[in-house]
Amino acid sequence: REMIPVSLFVIIIGIYGIIIVRKLYERSIYHFMRARECLIEIQSLCDIDFDVIHKNSLSKHLKQFPFSYKMKTHVIWSILCFLISFLGFYIFCKSV
Repeated sequence: REMIPVSLFVIIIGIYGIIIVRKLYERSIYHFMRARECLIEIQSLCDIDFDVIHKNSLSKHLKQFPFSYKMKTHVIWSILCFLISFLGFYIFCKSV
């Protein structure tokens, strides 16, 4: 019975984490799109081909991180927060 407040707190922390991860992901996509638009504008004003720069840097990055490149950070953090919530739910069920 004394574990019920702790389990509810753990559930709330997990849910809060999922919400924060989603919001931070949304903000990162917004800033990525904004930077991309700036690069397109700069490219139209200058004689710089950012697509070539992007392809070169991406190929170097893929050589350095071939397995973790496809991993999405927000998914990893969301899974962790879900597991924290699940742990809180498990503790709650055991204490009732």
